[in-house]
Amino acid sequence: MDEIPSIIQLGVNAVKIEGRMRTPYYAATATEAYRKAIDSYYEGSFQLTDDIKEKLASAFTREFTKGKFLCSDEIFNIKKATGESKNYSKTHYKVNYQNIDINRQVADVSLPKHIKKAQNKTLRLFVRAYSSEDAIQAYKYGADIIYFDLFNEEFANLKNKIKCGLYAVTPRIMTDKDIGVILKRLNQIKPDGILVGNLGMLNLKLRIPIHLDYNLNCFNDIDMGYFDKINAMPIISPELSIRDLKRFQNKDFAVLVHGKIRLMTMMHDFKEQTIVDEKGEKFFLKKIYKGTELLNGKELGLLGKSRLLIKNDISKFFIDTDKNVAEIVSFYKNINNSNDSRLKKNYVLGWSFRRAL
Repeated sequence: MDEIPSIIQLGVNAVKIEGRMRTPYYAATATEAYRKAIDSYYEGSFQLTDDIKEKLASAFTREFTKGKFLCSDEIFNIKKATGESKNYSKTHYKVNYQNIDINRQVADVSLPKHIKKAQNKTLRLFVRAYSSEDAIQAYKYGADIIYFDLFNEEFANLKNKIKCGLYAVTPRIMTDKDIGVILKRLNQIKPDGILVGNLGMLNLKLRIPIHLDYNLNCFNDIDMGYFDKINAMPIISPELSIRDLKRFQNKDFAVLVHGKIRLMTMMHDFKEQTIVDEKGEKFFLKKIYKGTELLNGKELGLLGKSRLLIKNDISKFFIDTDKNVAEIVSFYKNINNSNDSRLKKNYVLGWSFRRAL
């Protein structure tokens, strides 16, 4: 909040306050604080009173940092994140309220008149591999396309060892100064296509097939229509259930059926490789280009449940694992004849049977 003048002077015309999974009191207090700060700037006398700061601090259980904005060393502080170091006293409020009548209006949203209808009748496997050995195993046991890190030194050699499509995985985190490096590397290795985790790649007019990683959050037929126009095939959001996916008219997308879900992508560096939450659940921190990814400790594994996707004409499967690659790829390649009783105890179903909408 102290940096509101700098943010406005950069030419930024909107700021976002996180509200998801926060209390109404926190959302209201943070909004009020930033509203006053922004208004005071435009009134010519930017100021943050102690009252505003204390009220905002009391609404949150952890201390604040300024993140990457000032290139501070204190980007993320685990002790502060737990609230252990906070010395604010709690204030209790008594709220008098009454029922409020809300007039709900139907939004006038213009939806496309024609949504493309498409189905996948033929099973295809898209496999992300993390070593050349795993890539070769994936190809041997039935992968149609293999995703491999753009900057992996084995990329060029791997092209000579496998006969299926080899796509380069481009970084999720990239700034303007990275574009030249990425384009130069693509020109060197000449992949059959790319897996994109950053929308900035879509404006580079690359004349190769483009697949979109699931962090780009394709969620409905309108999204599908947009990406279809630019000839980009998405891996659909893993937050959608199988029932949600059945409702799509355009089913020309891939579904993550197996692997650790990437929960967060950050420009932070961590010494830790694993962290444990208050419930004892384990999460993995993995170093990536220009940052770190937080991965769920338990792998998603739809296994035999994937037959429900095939039954509903959804048969592009995405596998993202660095364990038992040959066995897993072989299982999904022969899904209609495979028995998952031995495997399924090690995996979770994620959102596959929980409605997101």
